[in-house]
Amino acid sequence: VLKPFNAGRTAVSGLEVEGATAPLGRAGLALEGSYTRLRAEILRGSAATLGKDVPMRPHHRLFARVSATPPSGAGGAHVEVHYVGAQFEDESNARRVPATTVWNAGAWLRAWSRPLVRLELEVKNLLDDRTLQNPVADPLPGRMVLVTVRVESPTKGRIAP
Repeated sequence: VLKPFNAGRTAVSGLEVEGATAPLGRAGLALEGSYTRLRAEILRGSAATLGKDVPMRPHHRLFARVSATPPSGAGGAHVEVHYVGAQFEDESNARRVPATTVWNAGAWLRAWSRPLVRLELEVKNLLDDRTLQNPVADPLPGRMVLVTVRVESPTKGRIAP
């Protein structure tokens, strides 16, 4: 069982890039994404750990999303992917955690205009990957389906999620 700990002295360097477009064309197609490259190295410790990766710090993370919202505003949809590169559970880098990829998708429809009422459906972990874990090795849920009714006031902003 993984137990969080202090790794002593470490060095972390990296690069993060993100970008997005405004809605384009008749479909209101929009793209957004981000990428992180990280190197987290142990600088102080035993010979078995010196220079190794800091546990649970993947070298690569990627997020990408494609959405469509036509100008009518009557509805919209999106699909997104989250990628987390391989990482290690321990200081000696003996226990490797494989890379993971999670796909999510969703859609919404405008039910009423005044007040603005939207019906939303989102599916997280679309492919139902049951091998995913959080940073302390707890299993993450399989596929989740979320249904939301969102009500917004035309004069005072959002009333309720």
